[in-house]
Amino acid sequence: MKKQNNPIYQVIRLLQVTGLAMLALTLTHCKNEVLSDSANPEKFNYLASEDAPFNYSENGQASGFSVDLLEALFNSMALPLDRANVEMTDWTAAYEKTENEPCNMLLSLAKTTGRDTLFKWVGPITSERHVVIALSGSGVSVTETSDLNGYFTGIVQNDDIIDLLLKGGVMRANILLYDNPLELYKALADTREIQCIAYSLVNHNLMVQTLDKPAGTFVVPYTIQTDELYYAFNAETDDDLITSFQNAFDSLKQGSSGEYHEILNRYNEIKHGTDNITEEMVTTLVDRTAIDLASDAPGTINKINQGLAPYKDATNPALCAFVFDKDVKIVAQAQAPASVGSSMKGIADVTGKAYRDEMVAGALSHGTGWTDYVYTKRDAGGLFFMAAYYKLVIGSDSKQYVVCSKRYK
Repeated sequence: MKKQNNPIYQVIRLLQVTGLAMLALTLTHCKNEVLSDSANPEKFNYLASEDAPFNYSENGQASGFSVDLLEALFNSMALPLDRANVEMTDWTAAYEKTENEPCNMLLSLAKTTGRDTLFKWVGPITSERHVVIALSGSGVSVTETSDLNGYFTGIVQNDDIIDLLLKGGVMRANILLYDNPLELYKALADTREIQCIAYSLVNHNLMVQTLDKPAGTFVVPYTIQTDELYYAFNAETDDDLITSFQNAFDSLKQGSSGEYHEILNRYNEIKHGTDNITEEMVTTLVDRTAIDLASDAPGTINKINQGLAPYKDATNPALCAFVFDKDVKIVAQAQAPASVGSSMKGIADVTGKAYRDEMVAGALSHGTGWTDYVYTKRDAGGLFFMAAYYKLVIGSDSKQYVVCSKRYK
């Protein structure tokens, strides 16, 4: 009898084949375990820093053009991820973590020659132009960056654009620093302390919409540098995952639905919105909340954070109360309780206005007032003009609280 026809041999052979198959499956499984994290988007940390209007935090979650676009990519790839998976953090920490640790992605980063091999890239998301801005009719003429040595140029403190100016040959003595964009534009258009501003063009266009200046007040005589912004993945990310993201991005950008351009346009214009909330409704809510805090601070804070009426209106939840301490830390938030405990100090809107600092400072200085700023409107998407009313109160626990509510305008 031939060996292959022997029943005992067949059993042995079956066990051998099965064993080999199991070994192959085990090896494959082990290999996939090694690759799974770097190839699985659900295992990634999605990191972003405050860089409005591309990415910034509102109500304790990530917002902005690159965040909206990433969420659209998740949806198109049928991934169980959304903007809640984007962690807002310090830029340097996010950059270093993405560069040095697998399974990290950074929103959004300029792709430069020096960075090209440090990351894997998906995009370009959009372009960011760094420009020179001057007053119309001022006679400012710039054909190369070093020409700015003939003028005083203002920038916002801690803006990386200073590196572009210094690299372009501008002397440090000719660069003046300002705390925020409002002070920067005041120095150019009102006090005339400076003759030029160096700023991002997209931020300039948003800033102009908030200033009470005639059309044509400013001109842009020179572009310092144009950067292409990308999603930057750790260099060990699986190539197939990068390809999947890039294909989804290309489809979104070229698709007939126009979703990419609709998302982009949300952040090119600040709109006037309506939420059926009047100034009287806002001031009444703030006054009521202040009385309750003075009577029972712990109990009132607890009710606000539970989103209970009247601190969050049952029929119009956009009418809500939120409370800061004197250090601009969120103590209570009826609409976004997850943000409680977060410091908002120095965090600005898309025009660079640290409006929360302004509200707290105003309350500590003169008790009550209104602050205008720019905010998001998730049900409509994009940027809207907003006004918040604030009031200082001493709670039953003897602590100072700044009670606020807001409305679109």
